Amino acid sequence: MLGWRPVTRKLWGLVLAAVAIRAAAALMAVVIFPDGSRYVRMAQQMGQSRFGEALAENTLTHPLYPLLIVLGDAFLHNRILVGALLSAVLGGLAVLPLFFLFRDAWNDRVAGIAGLFYAFLPVLVELHSEVMLEGTFMFFFFSTMALGMSALERRSWEGAILTGVCAAAAWLTRPEGIYLPLLFGLACTIRRSRFAPVAFVLFLATAFLVAWPYLSFIRAKTGHWGITANEYSSGVVGLFTGKTAAAGFQVNEQSAAEYSEYKDIALYGSIGGPVMTLSKSILKILYYGLAPFLLLGFWFVRWPGIRWGPALHLFAGALGYFIPPVLAFVAGTPYSYRYILVPCILVLPVAAIGLLKAAEWSRRREALPVALAVLCLAMSARLMRFRRADRIGLKQAGLAIREKLGEGRRILGWSRPVETYALGEFVDPVTGLTAADLDRTVREKKVEVLALYLTDLRFCEKGFLEHVDKSYALFGEFPSPPVKGATPVRVYVTGLR
Repeated sequence: MLGWRPVTRKLWGLVLAAVAIRAAAALMAVVIFPDGSRYVRMAQQMGQSRFGEALAENTLTHPLYPLLIVLGDAFLHNRILVGALLSAVLGGLAVLPLFFLFRDAWNDRVAGIAGLFYAFLPVLVELHSEVMLEGTFMFFFFSTMALGMSALERRSWEGAILTGVCAAAAWLTRPEGIYLPLLFGLACTIRRSRFAPVAFVLFLATAFLVAWPYLSFIRAKTGHWGITANEYSSGVVGLFTGKTAAAGFQVNEQSAAEYSEYKDIALYGSIGGPVMTLSKSILKILYYGLAPFLLLGFWFVRWPGIRWGPALHLFAGALGYFIPPVLAFVAGTPYSYRYILVPCILVLPVAAIGLLKAAEWSRRREALPVALAVLCLAMSARLMRFRRADRIGLKQAGLAIREKLGEGRRILGWSRPVETYALGEFVDPVTGLTAADLDRTVREKKVEVLALYLTDLRFCEKGFLEHVDKSYALFGEFPSPPVKGATPVRVYVTGLR
């Protein structure tokens, strides 16, 4: 039974471990993740009551995570720290609803091992230790699934309302939260009762009321009602409305060299390429070592005591969530391993079953604890390394601008972390910028500082950097002094105020 019974000491220990290892991994991030800079920027605008600008920030992002950063910043006065804490704490706490979901489908033992996998998987820990919204999203997404099953089991109208609030919160964090009404509808079918239709109505009404303000923004932005204003997510939806052509990725020599998914398509074809990309992503998420146990677990998925209703809830969630990332290859919209994290998490109990079966075959009592210890130690060792140390110049450049030129400077460049550390205002140049484009943009947008991460100049015309050297005063090159393996960032001042 799923009921939210008192949490045991062992489960609290698992939660503490999940949060602690994410917090420790946060210390290994040398420079903020590029997407994190956008969330910090949105939070800054929201804190200044510039909500229209924040919601329209490129790329269009659902607003809850930046809004939570604003609320935390009121107490800690450090948006980067708040963003990382939100990810670590909420990402770690997500192991609670996952444990209840896994236990409801199998038992405490399977749920505990699967929860341990979730707590230590390097891809999850690293993502949840960044200023990224995935930890927040997963907390609300999995909480909705668990609360929904619990509300239906206990026939609680308060639980149905709370489930609706969590579903709306998940959608307000990422567009994929839109799957939750379908999953709650499935849960109502699994736990059929006279209360189920009432619970579904309460769920929908609550979720709609909480989501209404952002739904209105989407309509104002796009001219029609929809689940998101994000062009990439809309591109996948457009396959069903006819607005997006099923043209797939347009692969050329440059794109194949720049992006791994394009390279896979170039090497293995329009079908084999996506299969290869998705397979590599799944192996990466499962840290390779769990993949054999997952395959074994599917063979023995009818583990003694399985309850097929709750298990179907998990499998349907995994399969339904997995389909849109596959369709991204058809729509030609950007792909990331992050898009299939949730399906991989929902099948972790199957990997736990595989490990239990392998330990059973060994006929040695110590096989299971030794295997778990080895896996967790190997995954932990993977986490204790500095991330993005080669980009330290972005941080140093931003801090130098803030210290010597002051906050609020209009900064032109491609790499947004500079803006984040400088507490400035970013001017995003077009790809393939020419020297003439640069001079015009500087004049028209009153750019005060150029922050050029040299790797980003690969798309600029020949002689671009030489033109900058002649036309603008060099403020400095970072990191200073130079660091082996770190790409330089050259900062110029334009003389405009």
